[in-house]
Parts: sequence; C-alpha cells; structure tokens
Amino acid sequence: MKPILTASICIFLSIMAQAQTNVFKNVSDPKKGASNMLVGELQFSDIAKESTCDWFNTNATAYKSDSNVIKGLRKALSGYEIVVFAGTWCGDTQDLLPPFYTIMQDAKYPLNTIQLYGVDRKKQALNIEHLLYNIEKVPTFIIIKNHREVGRIVESVEGTLEENLLRILQKDISTWKD
Repeated sequence: MKPILTASICIFLSIMAQAQTNVFKNVSDPKKGASNMLVGELQFSDIAKESTCDWFNTNATAYKSDSNVIKGLRKALSGYEIVVFAGTWCGDTQDLLPPFYTIMQDAKYPLNTIQLYGVDRKKQALNIEHLLYNIEKVPTFIIIKNHREVGRIVESVEGTLEENLLRILQKDISTWKD
C-alpha cells in the first residue's frame, strides 16, 4: 500500500510542478531576425537568464530607488496585485522593467505574485491576457485591488517609476478613506 501511495504522491507533485511552470516562447523578431521576444507568462528570472536580454540585469543593478518613496510603497502595497505586460524587444520596456524589478525588491513586494506577460510587436501574449487588460503599449504596469484596476502606468513616466506607483496607491487609499 505504501509504494502505491508514495508513487501517487510523486505523480501528483510532478503534475502540480508542471502546472505551475510558466508558459512562454522565445519568438523570432521579424524586425531583427533573431529570437529575442519572450512571449507568454514569465517570471523575472526567465528574462534575467535569457542571453538576448542582457539589458535586464545591467539596468536592474544600475537602478537606485528613492529610499523615502520605497518606505511609502512598502506600507501602501499591501493587498494590491500587480500585472505587467512587457516587450523584451521594446526600448521602453528595457528602460522601465529593470527599475520596476529593483523597486519591488527594495519594497519587499513578493516578486512571485506579480503576473508578468511578455508580448510580441503586435502587443499579443500567448493567450488572451492582452485582450483582457486592453494592452496597447508596453510596458504596462497595472495595479489591482479587490479585482478592480486602480491605476496603470503605460509606456513612460514623469519623474520616477516609484513616485508614479506610490501616487496611484495613495490616490486609491484616499478614496477609501473619504
């Protein structure tokens, strides 16, 4: 009986591990003729270890977040979900995604809870996520609370990324207090 139970548990755990792996493809970019578009559900580690995305580690390491704003983010982020759409081929993504990663690390936000989707040049993910979130430009950072979008940052920021994130959170928090 024990060998059957052990085998069943191993099979179950294997199925669960496969279900939790991220599904993405490394797609050839028609403009560059190289495989450098990560399309589908990603983790930051997928981008960090991709040889065509050397910009990610370089820019994440170089970014120094504002510690005062990070303190505010650390307090305000609790209970919020974050969804990100990025194009690994896109200059704006290459400019903003690495700082976002650094900011989330500095704010102690659990990186494994961020839904990160890579899109192709048509702004399409592998499934329909890009349609569900109405993605037109990348990167797009979407802040969600209780299944409702409270704000998004699209393609660029005025000031710093962390200031923009905190502004969205503070605005939402103030609407709940009024």
